[in-house]
Amino acid sequence: MKYTKIAISEEELAILNNAEFFKAKRKITDQISTLFAELRDALTEEAAKHASNIPATTDKTMGKLSKGENYLDLPYLILDFPKLFNKETVFAFRSMCWWGNFFSFQFHLSGTAWEDRKANIIKNIAKLEGQGFYICIHASPWHFHFDADNYSTIEDYLLKHSTTELEHASFFKIGRKYPLSEWPAVIAKGQETLAFCLNLLEKN
Repeated sequence: MKYTKIAISEEELAILNNAEFFKAKRKITDQISTLFAELRDALTEEAAKHASNIPATTDKTMGKLSKGENYLDLPYLILDFPKLFNKETVFAFRSMCWWGNFFSFQFHLSGTAWEDRKANIIKNIAKLEGQGFYICIHASPWHFHFDADNYSTIEDYLLKHSTTELEHASFFKIGRKYPLSEWPAVIAKGQETLAFCLNLLEKN
């Protein structure tokens, strides 16, 4: 029988022996879950102001909190709210805490939700300039990092591209990110970001 050779460094062994890390991780995860529950309440208030521009079947009351251990090797917590995911359409505001990286807020439209709101968004998108927004340039909307292959700043995008690219895009996704150290402002920043996103849908 062949046995796998395992080589654990001294640093890795110290981590393996550190039970306190996992206790701290559990506590932090619980705290972020509570923070996101409070964020959901603030987002509920904001969504109510724009109810006419949100698809009728969108979840505007419950939301979904998800946890995982391996987005690009690191743990995360996600709150999808408001949210609508089905085969025909996506209308979702995703709040994310990504360990070792940042908090982010990402607004994703595809299918009928995008097609029905595309004209207003293209007309209003310049209003996001100077507000710290990024726009997804990847072929897939299912990546959440802010590296240059996935997101471009709104300013660079509008400088380099005409709105024709948006007119032919199969989805629309924008986002903002904040350092983890800014956790006390997460609720206010999340509500503000959702307001910016939903204001894009206005006809005026």
